[in-house]
Amino acid sequence: RRGLVLVFTNAVRQINLNVYRAYDRFFVRSVMELVTSAVELAAIIVVLVKTHDIFTALVTMAAWGLVVALVSTWHASRFSGIGRPSKAIATRALAYATPLLPAALSMWMLDRADRFFVGHYLGAKEVGIYSACYALGGLVIQAQMPFQMTLFPKVAQLWDTDRRAARRYVELSNKFFLSLAIPFTIACGVMAPRILVKLGNEEISAKSAVLTVLVSAGVALYGVSVMQLQILHGARRTMTQGVVH
Repeated sequence: RRGLVLVFTNAVRQINLNVYRAYDRFFVRSVMELVTSAVELAAIIVVLVKTHDIFTALVTMAAWGLVVALVSTWHASRFSGIGRPSKAIATRALAYATPLLPAALSMWMLDRADRFFVGHYLGAKEVGIYSACYALGGLVIQAQMPFQMTLFPKVAQLWDTDRRAARRYVELSNKFFLSLAIPFTIACGVMAPRILVKLGNEEISAKSAVLTVLVSAGVALYGVSVMQLQILHGARRTMTQGVVH
């Protein structure tokens, strides 16, 4: 029940971060994300070291989440304003967003439920090995995030006025991303066992060369598809996106 506070604060925070994206304030958005994550991580470490209580750490995260939600709402409203609720806008927004619910559910399954399947069929030990390899191989998505942050507002803005430029944004973003993702995926086969044997143990690193390469390749392909899906956002064809997911 305490954790539900995080659901609310994270939703408010995400809305406000999208305001920064819509107004091309990416530097402010990046600074806010960096400070928020750094303070949260530091607070969790301090609480866990002093109390050894995960419940207290969760309450700390919830309290910090409320602070961030309030501050970001205040700051975003300074340049965007806070308008009255509009039935027409709400109707259009719901028509746009409702088909994306299957996409959100499938994303949750990809990002969270896989551990439950691994645990059910292979046991808790394999969950630990899989999670360690996934954490390392999945880092490749970090190279995609800066492009995705700019793509969504840019493609949405340009689709109706300069469709060629919108496609060009997607094309160049994928090229730059793959120029980083492909070498990273190949390097995982060599570096993953060395890194995970130091961070974990021999058991974790034993199959990490294959596992991290598979994870990294899959995540890289997913990153490409996410950027291509921005075209569907720009064309407002969210029903197609929901079906595809």
